[in-house]
Amino acid sequence: MYHVPDSHGAYAHVHDLGSTGFPPDYLDYLECHKRPDPDARTAMTTTITFDFDASAFGALRLAPGEFAREMRIAAAVQWYAEGVVSQGKAAELADLTRAELLEELRRRKVPACQVTADELAAEIHGG
Repeated sequence: MYHVPDSHGAYAHVHDLGSTGFPPDYLDYLECHKRPDPDARTAMTTTITFDFDASAFGALRLAPGEFAREMRIAAAVQWYAEGVVSQGKAAELADLTRAELLEELRRRKVPACQVTADELAAEIHGG
């Protein structure tokens, strides 16, 4: 599900971007900037609780909420770097858009493309 702005600036729920009539380059932009439907997330969520000594927050100079957000993003980036999850799934886990995830990958010096040179060569040469 996508949250797509209509001609009045309001957001509509759209299941298929092709049905919107937007030009292809704008559809690419929307795909890269989509966020998960917040109503869909509440249907199946799991809460995970970690206990930290209060000094852990001071070490990173983060408030507890910021610390939790940083952990979520760091885990998603690490799992993406390891090839455990796709970019889309990493963005979802981190509660970021794809564009925001790409910025996080750049900031953390993690390659956005997880294809090896051998895999790329095989793909180019039809192997």
